[in-house]
Amino acid sequence: DDQFLYVAFRVPDSDIASPFQGRDSRLWEADVVEIYLDPGSDGKDYLELQVAPTGEIFDALFTSRRTPPWEEAAPNFTIDMVARVSIDGTLNIAGDTDRSWTVEVAIPWAQIPGMSGPPTTDTTWSVNLYRLDQTFHAAWSPAGNDYHNLPQFGRVVFVTSPPPGSDTPPPPAPT
Repeated sequence: DDQFLYVAFRVPDSDIASPFQGRDSRLWEADVVEIYLDPGSDGKDYLELQVAPTGEIFDALFTSRRTPPWEEAAPNFTIDMVARVSIDGTLNIAGDTDRSWTVEVAIPWAQIPGMSGPPTTDTTWSVNLYRLDQTFHAAWSPAGNDYHNLPQFGRVVFVTSPPPGSDTPPPPAPT
């Protein structure tokens, strides 16, 4: 919408766990989902956003690939994103039967570097989405062994949606 970029994950998981507490903790060392956004698709001023099944958030702004180090990038940047987590199972109880967890995130356009509102039609961003678990890692666009491998990110092209109730389909995506 005009205020937020929305991202959602549904995460099948038979053992939902994260011991980390506090903003900008090392969430990637347990169950977590990650969102990388590079609005200029230039490897500069890109965001790394993470949400754990506990609802804890990690947010960092990098000015170029892995610069500054995350220990500086995270505490020096805070985005007012809203993350809601729903768990089908139990958190941090080993040996029981967990099924999945769901994360819904609202990221304010105005707090994304270089943005004051939503992108215009046909704007392309480099984006990647990750799922980290104690036993495996998965990516929307495989980036090798480096989650900050921005040239390997997928591309998202923004289009204008028709007004609610309109029968006009959106324009076709560029090929």
